[in-house]
Amino acid sequence: MPDFSGDAEMNLMKSTTWVNIALLLVFSGSRTLAQQEPQFTHNVFTRMAINPAFAGSSGDISVTGLMRHQWVGFKDMDGEKVAPQTYLLTADMPVRLVHGGLGISITSDRLGFENNTGIRLNYAYRTSAWDGELAVGPVIGFLNKSIDFSKFKPTQSG
Repeated sequence: MPDFSGDAEMNLMKSTTWVNIALLLVFSGSRTLAQQEPQFTHNVFTRMAINPAFAGSSGDISVTGLMRHQWVGFKDMDGEKVAPQTYLLTADMPVRLVHGGLGISITSDRLGFENNTGIRLNYAYRTSAWDGELAVGPVIGFLNKSIDFSKFKPTQSG
């Protein structure tokens, strides 16, 4: 049986703490996605929806709105529009008080009978690093997923 008294016990506790912190950092940014993410073709304009560290990066108040309609005119057998429709509204601005920027992203995505509405609040911390600027940012958000089951009309061939 090993002796965990004094310095050996303290070293074990320190190394365990660092391993736990490392695991937390590695897995805190991971996402598991089983659904379809909204698609945009102009990714240069969707940077706030992708990376929260862009909040306030322009130095001014910035508002962006995007709309994407794919397969326009695509309908189901009853004439219901089921083509993908995606809308995005983002706004961000630099805020000196928080040493960075704040932003918001609002997304509405419809694909068939599935509707997804999301709101994300972004924060970016900026600091001088090397010969430029380093920005890191967390995001907190809400996603409402819904399916209109009343529009399903399954048919059985046979």
